Amino acid sequence: MNFRVLAVIVLIVYGFFKEFRPVLPYFNEYLTNSGRNFTDEMLNHEVYPVWTYSYLAFLLPVLLLSDFTRHFIFVILGNCAQLGTMISMIFGTSIVAMKFMEIFYGFATACEVSYMSFVYSMVENDKSYQKITSWMRASILAGMSSSFAMGQILLLVGVSDLDIHGYISLAAVVVSFMLISSLRCWPQLRHRTKSKRVQKLFSNGLLNAYLNLCKRFKNSYNSIFLAKWSLFWALTTCGHLQVSNFVQNLWSTIGEESGVSVAYNGLTEAINALMGAVRYCQAVCSYPAFQELLYIHLNWYLIGDSCLFIVLSLQAALLLVVSRTNSLLIAYILHVLFSFLYQTSATVSTFLIAREAPAKHHGLIFGANAFVSLCLQTILTLIVADSSGLALPVKPQVSLLS
Repeated sequence: MNFRVLAVIVLIVYGFFKEFRPVLPYFNEYLTNSGRNFTDEMLNHEVYPVWTYSYLAFLLPVLLLSDFTRHFIFVILGNCAQLGTMISMIFGTSIVAMKFMEIFYGFATACEVSYMSFVYSMVENDKSYQKITSWMRASILAGMSSSFAMGQILLLVGVSDLDIHGYISLAAVVVSFMLISSLRCWPQLRHRTKSKRVQKLFSNGLLNAYLNLCKRFKNSYNSIFLAKWSLFWALTTCGHLQVSNFVQNLWSTIGEESGVSVAYNGLTEAINALMGAVRYCQAVCSYPAFQELLYIHLNWYLIGDSCLFIVLSLQAALLLVVSRTNSLLIAYILHVLFSFLYQTSATVSTFLIAREAPAKHHGLIFGANAFVSLCLQTILTLIVADSSGLALPVKPQVSLLS
């Protein structure tokens, strides 16, 4: 079998295992009910914000250096950071350990761009990008949905000890580490990763590299239409990340207020991931009905502003309702609807940005958009969630997002 084909298969399987974490939907409950004596307020104001700050701190260096190191080193480092996250979560017993856990997770999240770029570097035919992307995303989302469902099933059959969920998550990360480390033993990959591009970068001068980057950045955002949809993508991604970071704390608060003892976090998150996995699998299988819907031709210059207003208004309304409800079931349903709106709008905006962006500037534009989104989230977190800011309870935080 061709080396590149086998490497892509290994990387796709790696994506499944690295996202197989049944403990994730019960992360907040795991930290508050495992004898560590952490409270929702401590996690909300002192621990969770650290992920946002560390993600922002690591994203720009990873974006700038990943291409010059042929991506693989950051894939390995990101996986090591995931191991650090799991170990800190399971064995950490202090707030400091939990902050280190969030720092590890922030670095692992920042390295996601290197994982995707490394997969693309193994593809010789540009026409295969769409299919490889679909398989990669489907594998990741399948790992998420199956692990979340497993976590829910374990609770329903009476396995209430969340340490079991944690150890299964750690084992899956270890498997993913073994898979990605096995690639390093392949002679073909060692030859590919022995690059002199870093030396060339420094020998040509960092100033020239910086000036070239500024020139490319200026040429990238060459239209109001592109800038508008980039801003929309950044705003919706910021809101989605902020909600995802604190939603378990919200569910915990609603559950305590309503007296609900059985949580269906795993089922809710599994539905979210499964919807995305099915969408990408359909793209791979090229179902005619789906392809017709996917490539439908609309005049986005004419209807774009209306669509932006409708999507943002619906998301704001959902957040406002979920911040006021005392029903955990309603909160779950609204979260699924909010995630569906985000996934759909992000798909459309990504397509429009890719279509309008200058050739060979896609990576720069999407990286810049992600950085802007993270900057917005950092400012928001610092003001409303951090203990040095307003330190609002979780419900007012969600209400403010709307």
